[in-house]
Amino acid sequence: MSLFILSLLALSFMFTPDDKTEKKVETSWSSFEEGIEQAKKSNKKIMLDIYTDWCGWCKKLDKEVYANKDVAKYLGNNYVSIKINAESSKKFKFKGKEYTEAQLAQGFGATGYPTIVFLKADSDMITKLGGYVEPERFLKILKFLGEDHYEKMKFEEFLDKEEKSSKKKYVGQAFLPVRRVRTEKDSMPAAGRSVLQLGKISMILQSGACNVGLNFFRQLLHARFAKVQHFVVADLPFDEF
Repeated sequence: MSLFILSLLALSFMFTPDDKTEKKVETSWSSFEEGIEQAKKSNKKIMLDIYTDWCGWCKKLDKEVYANKDVAKYLGNNYVSIKINAESSKKFKFKGKEYTEAQLAQGFGATGYPTIVFLKADSDMITKLGGYVEPERFLKILKFLGEDHYEKMKFEEFLDKEEKSSKKKYVGQAFLPVRRVRTEKDSMPAAGRSVLQLGKISMILQSGACNVGLNFFRQLLHARFAKVQHFVVADLPFDEF
């Protein structure tokens, strides 16, 4: 049965369009006054990054967090992103008064860098975040604030809810849970599994997955997982990722 499904999968790729190179997603930055107006018109929240030219952690934030495709995509869809230099004398107007970037940084309580200030669409402050945060956690913070979860629960409660929700995700026609994704750095699949090598993706079929429909695997292969070499499908409860 496994060999039959593998044959069908191989045939299906004859009619599957080639993968296109995924477009690079980058965080788009607005000037202060333009960003404030954009937020009002779009009703998006504002993420205000306060930095200095000498700040090493600010550069790391730019390189590893704002350049992260998931972070950049979420920011683009839900926020207006603005940067100001905490040591700049450049002037602009904010809420009817004129400030330098340095004065505004002080006004928002920035005492270390980076400091990230989150504002509502009307420029009222929600909260601020000090220091460097890893991309995965930063994205959760963006969602917690961007989707107004902060109005109903604490951040720790939000994280618990997200974790429980992720363990209940099922995919495919047979509703099999995704147990693990193997990257190209992982070891080769264990003996006894059937492996389908097509292009950049290897499908690993365990015996329990033989009753899964062909469309399920087509969906997986169309998903375009970045740099993923092996996708493991298991008929076991989700317990790792």
